[in-house]
Amino acid sequence: TGNWDGAGQSRTVLLSDGSSAQEALTDYQYPAYFAYTVNEFTGVLRFLAKEAHGQWWFEQLPGTRTTSIRWKYEFISRKRWLEPVVCLITQHLWKGYMSKALRLSKAQVEAAAA
Repeated sequence: TGNWDGAGQSRTVLLSDGSSAQEALTDYQYPAYFAYTVNEFTGVLRFLAKEAHGQWWFEQLPGTRTTSIRWKYEFISRKRWLEPVVCLITQHLWKGYMSKALRLSKAQVEAAAA
């Protein structure tokens, strides 16, 4: 995917269902925070959401080698009447994606530290 360390950079994300989306960094403050927009969904989400906004915060816990991570996601519905459907899908299906992404990120960081 190339560098992912500066506002304005973009990449294509391949999702587990075979669909894809475009991600673009909108803010990058290493090592504490980054934000991005996701759009151009090719799967079922293309009918429901026009874009999503994600944010990650990283906080080193005092006196430890532990980092607290907070991840916020917000989907923007294509139509107002679709909001309940988008909410239902993102609360149930996207939660699994987010859990997997956090697990993979954790493993990658721990492997690099070893």
